[in-house]
Amino acid sequence: MKAIKKLGSRMEPYTIARRGAQYHDEELDSDYSSATAIRSLLAYSSSSFNTEPVEGNYDELSFSGILSELENQVPKCCLELLKDYHKVQYPISQNDFSLILKYKLLNKQPESLVRYVDVSPEIASRIANQLNNFFNYKQFCDLLKTRELTQTRVNRALLHIMLGTKKANVEEYIDNGYHMYARLLGFRKDNAKLLTAMSKESSLPVLTKMSEIDDLPELGQKMLRHDMLASNLYTSVVTDKFKTAFQNEYKQGVLKV
Repeated sequence: MKAIKKLGSRMEPYTIARRGAQYHDEELDSDYSSATAIRSLLAYSSSSFNTEPVEGNYDELSFSGILSELENQVPKCCLELLKDYHKVQYPISQNDFSLILKYKLLNKQPESLVRYVDVSPEIASRIANQLNNFFNYKQFCDLLKTRELTQTRVNRALLHIMLGTKKANVEEYIDNGYHMYARLLGFRKDNAKLLTAMSKESSLPVLTKMSEIDDLPELGQKMLRHDMLASNLYTSVVTDKFKTAFQNEYKQGVLKV
């Protein structure tokens, strides 16, 4: 809402009352379950791949049984996707990035950590003091949090370190209007005219293929490369965990449906 006001946007915000389960409820609700409960159940479906305890209390269920549990919880099309991509692209958990994060932290000094977004001197000091007690990503987050440092803040700080997101980079993006491009991931064929209109009317370059990166200003190219690195890092973890083919983000085309 602050962004809408700041940008002078014509968008009108509406509130929607939450029904069913509460935000972090770990058990499925008969009508509307929390995303936490659904994710936990799906994580349980891959126990042989799990690197952390799964929240919630679940009886022994086959994957088909888990899908049955979710029939009234998610749209039918989601169930088809969950079935097709199970142990191919998901589930991926925080701890699957543990070695990458530890490698990053081992290569940093406390004074260099504060260059990253959300990393205060206090967080940098705690990371340095507790690094020898690093077991996995989630455990380390729990170890670093204090009454003043919430787990959400610690999570963000570690993620920014892992991805190399520096304060100076973000400040540069903000000073230059926040964003330099709009990257199109997919569209419906019957809405092709809308794509044409967007390309003509948009104040930002609309990228439909990665070869267009050369048309961006230098700062835009820098932002996009950072974007691609994050995506390729995630895909690398998926590839390693499920032994599937690596899909380089630079070679991904626009999805047409």
